[in-house]
Amino acid sequence: MEYKITYKGNLYLGEKVTPAPYFDINLTQGELFRYEKPHTRIKVHCQQGVVWITQSGNPTDFLLRAGESFTSINKGVVLTQALQKGSIRVSVLN
Repeated sequence: MEYKITYKGNLYLGEKVTPAPYFDINLTQGELFRYEKPHTRIKVHCQQGVVWITQSGNPTDFLLRAGESFTSINKGVVLTQALQKGSIRVSVLN
């Protein structure tokens, strides 16, 4: 699925528009990406920099460095924040 990325303040929001396997997002230090689709799980791959990830319903937070990935365990909100300038690849799983 393809997602339109909306930027509001320092928050990126993903919105489904057409099919595509993934989308890439460049983040500056402190910027947030919020993914909130109740019927999908995602995989976040840190391509560059360091990002912090938290997910609703999951008591564990995650810290990813370049080359590391996170896969959501449920279909809840996933919030990602760049701890340093970098980029992530978000893949929609279902």
